[in-house]
Amino acid sequence: MALFQPRTLILIPAYNAGPELGRLLSEIAARHPRGQILVIDDGSTTTDYADLRAAGWRVERRPHGGKGAALRAGFEIALRENYDWVVTMDADGQHAPADLPRFADAITADCYDLIVGNRMHDTRTMPLLRKATNRFTSWLLRRLTRVPLHDVQSGYRALRRRVLEAVQLTTTHYDMEIEQLIRAARAGMRIGEVPIATIYNEGKSFISKTRDTCRFIRLIFRLLVHRK
Repeated sequence: MALFQPRTLILIPAYNAGPELGRLLSEIAARHPRGQILVIDDGSTTTDYADLRAAGWRVERRPHGGKGAALRAGFEIALRENYDWVVTMDADGQHAPADLPRFADAITADCYDLIVGNRMHDTRTMPLLRKATNRFTSWLLRRLTRVPLHDVQSGYRALRRRVLEAVQLTTTHYDMEIEQLIRAARAGMRIGEVPIATIYNEGKSFISKTRDTCRFIRLIFRLLVHRK
């Protein structure tokens, strides 16, 4: 029996991902139909994922535009192919496929339209700066949206089709995930959390502390001051 009863696409944006992506795909496929797993190659320069394609994985390549742009491309495919839900995971092995049943249970309970994986119950392995910025941004979004979220930087999420249809996104980098939460809350979507494992490995992070922080500040100013 499939883990997810509504038709669900597992969407993974990938930029210069290493061998951990292949391991991740195999672990997901042990729990979810292989044909409902999609990798969006965000214009990688160190690999073309030919090995994954040769192994039968679906990898769609697009010009490099940022994580948010890759996710938005995947959302368009999910809508076009009539998926009911999309689960997003990162390609670096920091999202555990073992946590997929938590999302499946939350989807079955039918209480939420957007479900965020929450790592903040165990932050012992989380880098100090990442922990501090996550706590601050999560606190700020709780104050501004009145939605009780504690890990707004988490990319491990489940999104109902109507979120993808109703929430119009404008950003293309890591700030897209923050924009999605703000606009979904403003649109009256039901947003909740499930606990997930906190995993940090040796993989390179593509988040720029200065550039992406500036994007976040500009986004907050634009959405919550000018409301555009």
